[in-house]
Amino acid sequence: MQGLLKLYCLRDDNLRMATTLVRLVGSFGILVSRGKTLSAESRLLLLRIGEFLIGCLTFGSDKVDLIRTAEALDTIFDVFAEDDFNDVIQELGLIEKLRNLEPHFRKQVSVITLDCTNQSTFKLLLKLIFVDSESEASSG
Repeated sequence: MQGLLKLYCLRDDNLRMATTLVRLVGSFGILVSRGKTLSAESRLLLLRIGEFLIGCLTFGSDKVDLIRTAEALDTIFDVFAEDDFNDVIQELGLIEKLRNLEPHFRKQVSVITLDCTNQSTFKLLLKLIFVDSESEASSG
């Protein structure tokens, strides 16, 4: 798993490879998660996939740019979209880890040079993600 994360974090010229790697792992996770039942083996695979995707957000975070971050977040949301995986999400500590990464995400957004419309869209997206996760945590 560490080898995949190192490959993922390589800089600029490997951006396409990094995002493709996340998509491939995510596609596998989606296939596993959409099975009729979640066997012990499937659950373990989802845990490993979740660990990898969280690692994509945190491993060498000084090297991870907004494009890689967006791809990893999108894939996390796709893989764990169903309510059936709340126990896996809890075991991964996914919500808490995403909350802890909020300052890093905000820094990434503020660093990019976009026009005001796009930057405010990114900021709104971040706000929606973290406000929604807080309301879900307090209600559940």
